[in-house]
Amino acid sequence: MVERLNMFVSIILCTHRSERYEDFIEAINSLLSQSYNNLEIIVVVDGNKELYDKIQKSGIKEADKANVKVILNEENLGLSESRNKGIKEAKGDIIAFFDDDAVADEDWLKELERMYREYDAIAAGGRLMPKWITKKPKLLPEEYYWLIGATHKGFPEEVTEVRNTFGSNISFKADVISQ
Repeated sequence: MVERLNMFVSIILCTHRSERYEDFIEAINSLLSQSYNNLEIIVVVDGNKELYDKIQKSGIKEADKANVKVILNEENLGLSESRNKGIKEAKGDIIAFFDDDAVADEDWLKELERMYREYDAIAAGGRLMPKWITKKPKLLPEEYYWLIGATHKGFPEEVTEVRNTFGSNISFKADVISQ
């Protein structure tokens, strides 16, 4: 076991659609409420100046323990290019990706960082549970939740290597992803 203390985590959160602003605010607030606070949040607004201005005026950069940087892509470049732009700005030992319609458990980063510290991981991810707008659809069995980007029946409950994880809950050691 390799013991690393105080690993700095860069969270990259990309957003594009103005109609998801309220979801974005819920997502960013869940990141600002983390029990692990050795972090920075890099928001990449993908080609939406109006949304960028709204986020700049929202006050998230002045929030308690906020270390938030907001970047605007002048044109829509897509998720991959936006994440790459965030990686270039990241200063963390760990780079984590988070979606603008997700909500993190308050211990998400604490547990994520633990995987690197205790298991010397080069990448780590985890469960992603759906937040149903109404109620769980009867016609979608849990074995097929992967179709909606959520943890499916059969996904490991314990710490282990997996072939695929979820884009809203994936992270990498910075020196691995920045090469």
